[in-house]
Amino acid sequence: MSMFNARRVLLPLAGAAAAVLALAMPAAAKGSPATETPQKGEISVATLCPSGWFCVWPQANFQGQWVGGKSRHTCYTPFSSGHSVSNQLGVRIRVYSKTGCTGSYFDLATGHYSNPTPFNVRSVATY
Repeated sequence: MSMFNARRVLLPLAGAAAAVLALAMPAAAKGSPATETPQKGEISVATLCPSGWFCVWPQANFQGQWVGGKSRHTCYTPFSSGHSVSNQLGVRIRVYSKTGCTGSYFDLATGHYSNPTPFNVRSVATY
């Protein structure tokens, strides 16, 4: 049995900070995570996604209520919609365009984010 056969329940968390966030971050290159040092007074993406988690937002610019996970060696599926992703898990994650951790994908190193993602995020594998 593959480590990615298990389905996980996604944990919705209220992202109050995400609701008021108005960042002007550059869009990531297709398939490449972007990183930026926050300026004084800005909220960093790492602040919105807790340490030890990965987070997926339904809208670009980290808007909406995020869902995510913190278990390793897991396929989190399905996401109904995902257009911003932050990885604070401590390990690499793989972001997929289809459910069941299939389809097009890109890897996201810990401490990085993708905004907007190059496709609608439907599942995420953790390593």
